[in-house]
Amino acid sequence: MPRKLAPPLILGLAALSLVGACSSGKNGPRVGRYIVTVPKAAFYKYGPSQSFGPDFVLPQGQRLTKLEMSVGFSHVMTDDGTTGYVSNEDIKPAPPEPITPPPTPAYTTASKGSSSRRNKVDPYRNMPPLNMNDVPLPLPEAEPPKATPKFRY
Repeated sequence: MPRKLAPPLILGLAALSLVGACSSGKNGPRVGRYIVTVPKAAFYKYGPSQSFGPDFVLPQGQRLTKLEMSVGFSHVMTDDGTTGYVSNEDIKPAPPEPITPPPTPAYTTASKGSSSRRNKVDPYRNMPPLNMNDVPLPLPEAEPPKATPKFRY
């Protein structure tokens, strides 16, 4: 590598490492899920300096996704997809959402030490009873295609 390219390359790598360090502050990540902490938080669709005041207010406990943080206000998105701006003082990082366990399968394997049979769970317990009218009728047998007459010219 030539010596003239080394200092700019080193400076470029140092700048990239600083940009990566700015993604999280002392209070955690700047972008992510947040919650409204005040009784009524003003929500501005086009920015806090719009001349006609806030578009609506967000209730306390409303969950938001922070898209971008600025000085004083953050660009956020509500759960219904509406984007706008809210004061940084009105929101804080949301606690993690509870994880719902996956549904249990109809058949589960037996525990260790018991027989190797599966537990007896009826997989058809939620199905309506079979009605004889529900059985499809057999299809009629297809007839062979008729021979087409050949014309002589």
